[in-house]
Amino acid sequence: MQSRYLDTSSKFIIVVALLMVLGNYYFLYFVDFNQGVVSNSSPYWHLVKVIATTLLLFSLLRPKLKKAINPIDFLLLLVLFLFFIIFLFKSSLLNLHVNNYMFINTLMLLVPFLIFYTNKNFGRIVFLFDTALKILVIQILLDVVIYLYGYSLWNNKAFIGGLGNPSSFGMACNIFLLYNLILNVKMRKTSRTVVTLILLCGVFMSSALLPLLISVFIISFWGILTKSYSLLILTMLLAVFHRYILSDHLIYKIQSLVNGDMVDVSASISTRSDAYNLFIERITESSIELTLFGYSDFIYYVADSQFLVYVGSFGVIAALLFFIVVAIYIGLSLTARNPVANFSAAGLSILFITFFVNRILDYYPLTLFFVLFIILSQRSKYIYENWIR
Repeated sequence: MQSRYLDTSSKFIIVVALLMVLGNYYFLYFVDFNQGVVSNSSPYWHLVKVIATTLLLFSLLRPKLKKAINPIDFLLLLVLFLFFIIFLFKSSLLNLHVNNYMFINTLMLLVPFLIFYTNKNFGRIVFLFDTALKILVIQILLDVVIYLYGYSLWNNKAFIGGLGNPSSFGMACNIFLLYNLILNVKMRKTSRTVVTLILLCGVFMSSALLPLLISVFIISFWGILTKSYSLLILTMLLAVFHRYILSDHLIYKIQSLVNGDMVDVSASISTRSDAYNLFIERITESSIELTLFGYSDFIYYVADSQFLVYVGSFGVIAALLFFIVVAIYIGLSLTARNPVANFSAAGLSILFITFFVNRILDYYPLTLFFVLFIILSQRSKYIYENWIR
């Protein structure tokens, strides 16, 4: 059995890296920020992202290239290479300015994990999740203070933690809600219940619709699966008293979703609808072009959907290959039948669902958890038997 010992220096590096990764966007409180648009920010702030990523890679990977890459990882690497080639081809061919490089966030985190060996001490990954959970809980409590004192960055007073984006923060809360329910077995039941409630607060106060729906599904399904009557009662209370619990902005989004033809529709709902309408229009007008290279008037297309972003930027074939690989990782986790695999399958599944309404991988650092789920899907039995059980 692998030793459960994790040395102090390794723990220190992971803690420092996570504080920077999960707190990377706290600088937004000190610059000119308006509804997601940053003005006059120093590029030095972004060095935090680079340093944090380097520390994490140093901690979780070995400085040794893989002699052989398993077929699924190799296919994913080929897809990413195809993305990059199409991007370069369109950049050289089209006389357009590239106004968004956020896909680099995905490449920066995915590629190293695919070509380098993972550190043999998988306790580092377990410690990473344990520590990240604690940091996220503290951030939610800090957001409560920020909310009460009126310093919220977004007009709807959404909770964003150190991630800067409400949807990203809501999704991160859901990921660790899953972790708390499935793998956080060493924590006392009362403490786990408190953590669950705090994470749900983070999701609700993010004012992000999909994370809210996912969180309700998680606690409902887990309540049924484990016969936890307290979670089922909590779900029913949320349904009955949602008007008093949810923000006005989130209720407005729900009404927009239910009544899609209303005149005063939520901007986030209408924007996504317009993006899908554009996709339907383009695929009927220039299906070959869209299938092979994506939209001809965009080098890197930006929309509130990872699916549409990759289709519009790299073409239908390349995009579908990427999502097929993700589906394979989910299937791999489902066949393993242990708690770590269940966590991986659930995490990848909620990210997969999110791909259709949010470009979640473009937002740092959500790709980190995507990568970790991939690692867990392949080594779930070993990690569970040596580090969790």
